[in-house]
Amino acid sequence: MKYTLYIILFFVLITTACKKNKFEGNINTNKAPKTYMVVDTINRSGSNRYNSQVKVSWWGNDEDGYIKGYKISFDLVNWVYTSKQDSIFNLIIPQGNDTFDFNFYIKAVDNLNKEDEGYASIKYPIKNSKPSIAFIVPSGSAGIITKNPIKSFPVVKYNWLASDPDGDQDIDHIEICLNDSLLKPYILNASIKEVTFIAEQPSASITSCKVYVGQSISPLSDVILNMATNKENILYIRSVDKVGSKSNYIASNPLYIKKVNSDILMINAIVSSSQRIPVQDFYANALKAQNKNVFDTLQAVEIVNNNYTELSVDNLTQSRVFNLFKHIIWITDDANFSLAFGQKTTSDFFKLGGNMFMASAFANNWDTTSSWLDFTPVKALVPQKTGQTYRMVDQANIANAVSGWPALKFSTIGAPIVRPIFKFDNNGTYNYEYLYNATIRITGGGPSYDWSNVDSTNVIAKRANSSGKTNFIFSALPLEKSNGNSNIDLFFKKALIDELQF
Repeated sequence: MKYTLYIILFFVLITTACKKNKFEGNINTNKAPKTYMVVDTINRSGSNRYNSQVKVSWWGNDEDGYIKGYKISFDLVNWVYTSKQDSIFNLIIPQGNDTFDFNFYIKAVDNLNKEDEGYASIKYPIKNSKPSIAFIVPSGSAGIITKNPIKSFPVVKYNWLASDPDGDQDIDHIEICLNDSLLKPYILNASIKEVTFIAEQPSASITSCKVYVGQSISPLSDVILNMATNKENILYIRSVDKVGSKSNYIASNPLYIKKVNSDILMINAIVSSSQRIPVQDFYANALKAQNKNVFDTLQAVEIVNNNYTELSVDNLTQSRVFNLFKHIIWITDDANFSLAFGQKTTSDFFKLGGNMFMASAFANNWDTTSSWLDFTPVKALVPQKTGQTYRMVDQANIANAVSGWPALKFSTIGAPIVRPIFKFDNNGTYNYEYLYNATIRITGGGPSYDWSNVDSTNVIAKRANSSGKTNFIFSALPLEKSNGNSNIDLFFKKALIDELQF
């Protein structure tokens, strides 16, 4: 009986406690969050205004939840959601204004997607900043030779970099003028960073130029005016932003533009400073003996302050220079330089119907299978045995391999290295032919002896197209030392006039 009473009392107490602690009433509604700017007010004027790129920061608070994100607006109509609490904005000033006040509005969004019933705001006083621009000019150093011409035929390339403190996307366009900054400027898209000018009348004193962008093979629709030949030229350039603010004009380095006087170009790539002018004079006289008194020259290996003075900045531009001519005489004592260079720059020249006479000396250690020969009539050099050297000696015979060509004789003091050649085999595009073989002295690796095997001592070859027109004659001989029979003018008449039709 006693225990039964305790049990009844326990249940009465439990029931009473539950009634007293029962959750009763209405559930509270979700409260809207509040939004705050890190900075409440900005007081700036005149030159103290912000640039158009600004960083804005904000934060929010929610009493009964948490902040999930924010909505941003500049006009209280269009809102953009973000989960960030700061961001960098590039503010575009309306065209024609140097200053402007941007209103920035933001409101917080809580975890139940409830938005601030108002918003936080701040006004940013903005000023426009002038853009800037600078030419990109390579600079050489010891052991690293640059190509930045101070003289050029009328094919020239310029590179630059434009920038804007308000963000580079604020640049609207580029303006350029040749030789006179008061001229109506030529307008380029803001994205353009390099152009090439090619003269429309390369033999005129003043010429308009086609304008090529980057590596494009098609010019822009408009030409640029006022390139002057046989004078120094300066390109003026400035950048213009979307507000219309312009950088100051800056001037390029002066560049002497050489007039194209003929359809013949002599490329002097003689590295030896003592031989450069004498060898050039020899070939100049050879041209004059054929009544070719007017021709142009390019000094391919002239270097001043670790910079090639007349080579174009890149292979495409150099190729376009060569395309100004129909005939090229290329003389060199450095096959490594000239053949590698020619391989990369003459493809279009030949496709356009150009032809070439090249005389090149080879070093004793030349790679006999080098691919740099591929653009010439020469497939490879005749290999040497270890320790051997092939040389030309005084009064060595240079025999014609084809009738109608004059027999030549080598005449010089000393015994310069000469490397006999193998021509390419005939194919459907070109036919190849040996023109001369020589008596060559083999020294080293045993007793010296003279070698005149006509199958292995060829030194001059030609290439002709399928219709029989010669477009390349290549000599592995220094022809300025091959006039022992006093008939070198007959050779050049046959090579330059009859075959290559200079």
